[in-house]
Amino acid sequence: MKVYTKVSLGVISLAASALLVGCGSSDSTTTSTGYFIDSAVEGLTYTTSSGLTGTTDAQGRFKYKPHDSVSFEIGKLSLGASTPDDKGLVTPKYLVVGEPTQAVLTQDQEENLTLVLQTLQSLDSDDNTSNGITIDSSVASALNDLNTTQNLQDLNESEIVNLNNNLANVIDKDYNGAIDVNATEALSHFQDSVETWEQEHTATTNNENTKGNGKGRGQGNGQGQGNGQGNGHNQTSSSSFDINNYPVTAQLSDELKNALAYMGNEERLAYDVYMNLYSYHIENNNNEIQQFYNIATRSETQHIGIVRDIVARYAITSDQIDVNQTTIEDNNLSSTLPQEELPSGVYDIESIQTLYNSLIDLGVQGQEEALKVGCMVEVTDINDLDEYLQMGEDDNATDIVAGFEVLRDGSYNHYWAFDSALKNMGVSNGCYYEGDALLTNKDGVYPQNSH
Repeated sequence: MKVYTKVSLGVISLAASALLVGCGSSDSTTTSTGYFIDSAVEGLTYTTSSGLTGTTDAQGRFKYKPHDSVSFEIGKLSLGASTPDDKGLVTPKYLVVGEPTQAVLTQDQEENLTLVLQTLQSLDSDDNTSNGITIDSSVASALNDLNTTQNLQDLNESEIVNLNNNLANVIDKDYNGAIDVNATEALSHFQDSVETWEQEHTATTNNENTKGNGKGRGQGNGQGQGNGQGNGHNQTSSSSFDINNYPVTAQLSDELKNALAYMGNEERLAYDVYMNLYSYHIENNNNEIQQFYNIATRSETQHIGIVRDIVARYAITSDQIDVNQTTIEDNNLSSTLPQEELPSGVYDIESIQTLYNSLIDLGVQGQEEALKVGCMVEVTDINDLDEYLQMGEDDNATDIVAGFEVLRDGSYNHYWAFDSALKNMGVSNGCYYEGDALLTNKDGVYPQNSH
């Protein structure tokens, strides 16, 4: 860091003063542009010791004054603080040490740095860190709901994943209880990004007229398709659905009322199947299938809540629907009890009960069979939701359509999580099973989220 000598304005000319300011004067009114780099990171909240605040932009830029320490947060999740170096650069490594450094880190510092990098890179909204890292505002909003501010460097990987359901759904998309970006990938990306940035910048760029590193944000939907051809994930979660943001539909068709009740029971079935298979394999095989527990507790409970909200809005009761097909009260869709306190695996709808029994019978046979059950549940949900969404659109029920879209996006994410788990245990085709009418289609690829 350069040391600047305070010069009295009374003994220098105005021209000389302007020259000194242009070269990086220590005048406390001078505002400089800094860069947060692990790729350029957009969406971090920053606060400087001189009182400047803001959010980093698409080039990772922030404002600071000479000798400022700058702290960075995502909601109430603190990443740490550091002074920028003489080029205005701040990196996650600086945050771990607390100041600009090129020194070799201690083992603890290296572990902290790795987890910060893994978390940041997993938060990228388009899952493509080569064009920068963008943290969606919905993640920051969710982390603002934490009871107290948490320091990321004080947490281990499990604590980070379990800090907040909405955070977990972004950084652990395969629901295995670990951050999606592994340590080796994270460190390699960081080293390459800093090296590239250093090559593109010199100390003279650290002033108000800095134009950035020229890296814009690309567009992408992150949706993988195909049998083993990628497992991109949609980051939509139930936190993005607020029924109060949508108007009440004047008239719902009987078909749509039936669909609501039936879908609610399907979501209950998914929760029950996953939690019961999770417990069975721990107790009988000493095998913890994390995807079941994480999907049930992080997603299915919220999906059930969405259907309950819609049922409550329209005050739908069993006398309004086809009781031979489904029910409301008997299957607890109007209950305010949490899902884990409701009767598990018991349904008044014969088709739901039969499906539950057959899925459990298959899932207890082994880990592969259990994960295959997960694939089957999600494909069943997707097929039904495609049909029910059309009903909602026909009724112009924007609230129900929005809610069902969250459910369907969740089912796609869950499907790819089970697909990845199967491939990780050596099942090369993942969720695709040749000859199984449910787990394939005429193109040999399932599912395809083209909506």
